[in-house]
Amino acid sequence: MLTNSNARPTVTLGKRNPLLIPEVACMVLNFVSASRDGCNLAKVCRLLFQSLIPRLWRTVRSIEQLLGLIPGAVVTQKRTKTNSNKITVRIPELALDKPWERYWIYSPHVRTLRMLASKDVIHVHGWNVLFAKREGFEGSLLPNLESLVTDQPTTGFNPVDYLALFALFLSPSIKNLGFADYLASYRPRFGPEFHSLSAMLLINNLAASRGIALPSHYNRPVRLIIARSGLGLYKGCPGWLESTPVLTNLTWLNIHISAVLVGSGEGLVVLGHLPRLDDLALVGTLGSNSHSGSISQGELIPIPSGLFPSLRILRLEKMSSTRIFYHIWNSDTMVSKLEMATIRFDYKFCPVARNEIECQVIPLLNSKSPNLKVVGLATTIKTDGSNNTEVSRLELLPTLLSRLSVSALSLNICPGSGQNQNTSLAYSLPNRVFPLLIHLDAFIPLSCCELRALAALLPNLKHISVLLSSEEFEYADMGNEPVSLQPILVHIRHIKHRHLGESGAKYLEENRPQITRFIKSIWPNLSYLDIGDKECIHVYRAFSIIRL
Repeated sequence: MLTNSNARPTVTLGKRNPLLIPEVACMVLNFVSASRDGCNLAKVCRLLFQSLIPRLWRTVRSIEQLLGLIPGAVVTQKRTKTNSNKITVRIPELALDKPWERYWIYSPHVRTLRMLASKDVIHVHGWNVLFAKREGFEGSLLPNLESLVTDQPTTGFNPVDYLALFALFLSPSIKNLGFADYLASYRPRFGPEFHSLSAMLLINNLAASRGIALPSHYNRPVRLIIARSGLGLYKGCPGWLESTPVLTNLTWLNIHISAVLVGSGEGLVVLGHLPRLDDLALVGTLGSNSHSGSISQGELIPIPSGLFPSLRILRLEKMSSTRIFYHIWNSDTMVSKLEMATIRFDYKFCPVARNEIECQVIPLLNSKSPNLKVVGLATTIKTDGSNNTEVSRLELLPTLLSRLSVSALSLNICPGSGQNQNTSLAYSLPNRVFPLLIHLDAFIPLSCCELRALAALLPNLKHISVLLSSEEFEYADMGNEPVSLQPILVHIRHIKHRHLGESGAKYLEENRPQITRFIKSIWPNLSYLDIGDKECIHVYRAFSIIRL
């Protein structure tokens, strides 16, 4: 008798508990997951094959595994000096006429597709065959795809191949879409048109479906890169790219700001028409303030009311200026329903004055997004020669908590130029409590006294991740009375900084017994303690933001 194949069964060995098909499938899956269908599973047992394949092909981690299923396709891999794979895929003309029976056995089971494995480079010959065949199917090549993630380019990166692969496998069923087909830092020789061409394609198609006219800025990069390339893209390819499906089922989107904020920011308005978009990340490029070609320098058009109807989570990452933050947070329609917001200003190119954070940034978060429960803020404090930067880093914590009724907070405040990354001057926390905060991630070096005072400030904490200053422990640091009897998870980290080497890690290791006793003196009902720099297993992080 066959049990429910969708459930993941517990394997129990014994004479009276024989393994059924789902149990066998789970065991076999552990052995063949790396080889895909290379074990000729179809010849073993049809029922076993049918039970394994949906699980084995649910996630595809490199796109050549799919292309290799096409009739006549030849896939070759060559290891490079940088330990990456150079993948070449050749699709012959005969693939147009032959049935893709083997491909259609596996492709309907794919739910998550990662374009390439880390650091790999792919070149495809035969784009005309692939796109012509896709048109002949009159539907998506991956009809049940839910998540598509493009990867950060590496040496040998060809934007044309990334763009074509993205367009080829798009499906209207996609709910999660992450763009990373752009350079992590600005390189003048590439120019602004190399910023996420796939994202530009998404904006163009969505605008066309809504009858929204976009300025030439939005279409120029796609056509420009096609015109420049002779790497396998044949005449008529622009038409194939423009006929890709409209992704109206998107709920999660990670996109480069150059795709939405060229011209007057029309792309951001276009995204507002996605009816189910719940989680949006706008990502900048490190060093992007050194050129102006990819982001509008003029006035941005207001965001009309009625857009972004489902948006609950908004993340601004690697922002090269505060301009985008103010543009978005002055739009009630985009931020009024937010429950989680993270704002990360570029540490090097966008320092923000403490007064601006306290008098403008925090009040906007408070007034425009009254439903916020999770907030993350990362920035460098701009020095002006008069304020004490080190003190202001810790002072921002009670300022935030007094203005925002949040249950989770991530605070990453870096010192200004010339200040010490690994120390923070003493600061007396206010004599009050903030009972709403449950999770805290503070990237600010704290002394033992400050950590004890912080514990008193936050009596209902269930999880805290903090930096501990390098200092000698005194017996007095242990205290006589516990600060809180609340069960809590504690993660003590050190700073990774190129000027500090491994001194932080060494300090934590040498003082592990003292740190453990100290933490237990604050929280005697401690349920978990981790001392080190490994990722905390109790939280989800997006640049260190705690998400409930």
